[in-house]
Amino acid sequence: MDGSGAVVPVRGAARLEVITGSGVDSRTGSAVFAPAPGRRSDLVDVDEYRTLRQVAWAGDFEGQMTLGLGTRARLPFRVLVLPGPGAGSRIVVDVAHRW
Repeated sequence: MDGSGAVVPVRGAARLEVITGSGVDSRTGSAVFAPAPGRRSDLVDVDEYRTLRQVAWAGDFEGQMTLGLGTRARLPFRVLVLPGPGAGSRIVVDVAHRW
């Protein structure tokens, strides 16, 4: 957990830690991304996914936001940064279904 160092448990046999820039707009101070308090441990419904087991929010602290991804096994993955929407960018975490 950002700021405290507490472990953020995620379901699955393997875990990925995704660290990005802050979820706060530096110009306005408003949240760009802020999960609902009851959804922090399950940001995305992954029930229909073969590989993902959980996507959990681990905090936003000192200019970085951290997410935890739980996967069914230790599998190859890649991370891409794509343009958009608008002037922004987005990340894609592509996890293989098998080794």
